[in-house]
Amino acid sequence: IQAFSEMDQVKKKYAAREDVVFVYLTDESSNRNGFQEYSKILGGEHFYVYKNQFATALEQFGFEYIPSYLVFDKRSHLTQKSTYPNDLAATATMWIERALNK
Repeated sequence: IQAFSEMDQVKKKYAAREDVVFVYLTDESSNRNGFQEYSKILGGEHFYVYKNQFATALEQFGFEYIPSYLVFDKRSHLTQKSTYPNDLAATATMWIERALNK
C-alpha cells in the first residue's frame, strides 16, 4: 500500500504503451473486498487466486512475499525481481526500460 503512490508515477509514464502491463496478484489470505477496492484505484490487471495457485506462482518465479516486483521482457523471460527495491520508482523504470530494449 505504501508503494502505490511511488509506482503511480511509473505507471503514468507507461500508460500509453500496450507492451507494458502492470499485474497484481494475491491469494485468499488477502481481504477480497479490500483487494477489489484497491484494484479500482490502481488500474492494471488484478488476479485474486486460490492459495495453491499462488504457491505455484511463488515457486515458478522464485518470490516469497507481497509486494514483490517482477519484470518480464517481450519474450516472457523474467529479467528482474525484488521484494522491495531501493528507490522503487527509479529502479522499476530502469528495469522496464531494459526489458523493452532487449
